Amino acid sequence: MGNNNNHNFPDWILRRVEAGKARVYPHGHFNVQPKRTLRAKLDAIHDIEELEGLANRRRVTGLDLPKWTQSEIEQIKERLWILRNG
Repeated sequence: MGNNNNHNFPDWILRRVEAGKARVYPHGHFNVQPKRTLRAKLDAIHDIEELEGLANRRRVTGLDLPKWTQSEIEQIKERLWILRNG
């Protein structure tokens, strides 16, 4: 992780990067997929740490992103239940 020393990433993100399970993009790059629904994003998540990163994206990124709607929160909770219970 030598080239990202200036970032204060949580340990779980650093572990995923080191394990090759997270994508790292240069500053200013945005891999925007506007047609991807929240459901599609949630279905692509296969572990709780990654789900927590999405669910807490405002804190993780430090950006002022829109808050989740109640419907979105319910979808996130549903995915969490699936990940915990198979």
